[in-house]
Amino acid sequence: GTEEWFGWSYTFGNNYIADKEHNWVFFQSHEGTVGTSPLISMQVLGHRDGEISLVNASQSGPNNTYINTGVRPTAGETVDIVLHIIWGDESNGLLQLWMNGNKVYDAQVRTVRATTNVGGNAKFGIYYSDWRSASGVQASAQQGISDIETFMGPLRMILRRPSDSDYRKDSYSEVAPD
Repeated sequence: GTEEWFGWSYTFGNNYIADKEHNWVFFQSHEGTVGTSPLISMQVLGHRDGEISLVNASQSGPNNTYINTGVRPTAGETVDIVLHIIWGDESNGLLQLWMNGNKVYDAQVRTVRATTNVGGNAKFGIYYSDWRSASGVQASAQQGISDIETFMGPLRMILRRPSDSDYRKDSYSEVAPD
């Protein structure tokens, strides 16, 4: 039932090229189970021409839920992001996402695994797993991509427990990038 709000800006470097073959992650919330995907992540999808997707991997089974945002960043572009998560199952979990001030997802959904029933720990960075192999690096290089440079603006976060008086209070304006 823990509630989290995150708000930040994410700028793609002036030489940014969308990798058409590989996905990469710039936000993840992982509860730490070895060998499992992060519960919630934000990925840039190669097979969707570099579109940012919100990924929910908390449900049972092998398939993640990909929520496409319609946002395909270009070189030098800044994307404003607000993410709201209430960690829970289908009856009390919540996942909301705004990009550039537009709400692109809002659903009461499972956000924790039934096997662990705990929320995740937020991690920000560039997670480019296909670059762990020489073939992945070479495939990107053939597209003219030799590095990725991104910049994260100020991060605002709110954490609330169900017993807090302002639990479930709309806090978009408190965390939204300026």
